[in-house]
Amino acid sequence: MTNYLITGSSGLIANEIIKLLSSDDNAKIFCQSRSSSMPKHLIKFKDKIEWINVDLSTPITSELLNEIDVVFHLSAQTSVYKAREDTIKDLNSNFLDGVRLLEFCKNKDIAFIFAGSATQKGFTKDITINNTTSNPETFYDLHKTLLEMYLIQFIKEKWIKGCILKLANVYGARLD
Repeated sequence: MTNYLITGSSGLIANEIIKLLSSDDNAKIFCQSRSSSMPKHLIKFKDKIEWINVDLSTPITSELLNEIDVVFHLSAQTSVYKAREDTIKDLNSNFLDGVRLLEFCKNKDIAFIFAGSATQKGFTKDITINNTTSNPETFYDLHKTLLEMYLIQFIKEKWIKGCILKLANVYGARLD
């Protein structure tokens, strides 16, 4: 049995991951979101997922999470405008919440998959995968880059296994 934690479970990417993992009889899926109840679009998976109420803005102490093997960290405040309006709130949401989750996973043999953004590179015509230069032009991108740098350091320290997905122009059907 593989136990998955998906943060930001109300979103489009999480929905697709939940759909994929729910077909695996050896998967147990724990879903976390700022929403206290399961969104309507996930009801069809209710027998395969457990909706958990874990607040990432405080130190994570949930015994339930001690069972986790893989974390998909998809939770983020995604509005560039909101990030600019309230930089501290965005720093907390897009950086510190992730650091707390990294700290929880540290030295626990948990794989950590982080959803970064292709826009962390800045506005450039060169979008090659091998280009590792970051040139964030918004607070949103800056905070995502900071968390990415922390994840890389946690990997270098051998505290965690992980990878970063650089997502660009994510689009899909509305989830209402």
